[in-house]
Amino acid sequence: MFATGAIRAASYVVRQKPGLYSMQDMIFEESAITTLYVNEKQILVSVDSLPHDMNAVSELYSALAEGDILVDMISHTGSSNGHIYIAFTIEERSREKAQKILQGYIEGYESVKVRIVEDVTKLTVEGPGMEFQSGVASRLFSIMAHSSIDVLAVSTSEIKISFVTHSQDVEKATQLIKEEFRI
Repeated sequence: MFATGAIRAASYVVRQKPGLYSMQDMIFEESAITTLYVNEKQILVSVDSLPHDMNAVSELYSALAEGDILVDMISHTGSSNGHIYIAFTIEERSREKAQKILQGYIEGYESVKVRIVEDVTKLTVEGPGMEFQSGVASRLFSIMAHSSIDVLAVSTSEIKISFVTHSQDVEKATQLIKEEFRI
């Protein structure tokens, strides 16, 4: 058991910048990403130029909730020229119903545009060590960039990164993540 730990520690150290490291540092790196979830058959919805008004935002989510549309992976940017940008995912099976709801919703807002990207998949990586080390997002998005895998939307928390990519790239993306983070 000691030998296995020593080999893992040596493997960890050779990848690091010069400095002082503890076993805890190695454990955090190994627990940076421990789980990978894949949610297929998703649709990415973007609502652009929504007035920076929480009532407008509330109305949008209320209309979708009343239509029994499951909204996931919400990304909401700050105000730019009095407008905000919201993106979220929904299940592919809800596309037609959501399109009708969104079309009715935007009729009340002259500047609002809705874009829908179909045939996307949400990948989520999770790990308890993520919140204790820097560079996890850098490693994740570097491997996507180096393999020309397009990332369409991102949502994060302390221990989780979710991102949307084209479904055709999922197999390659999952393999890269498994290799990079040894899961």
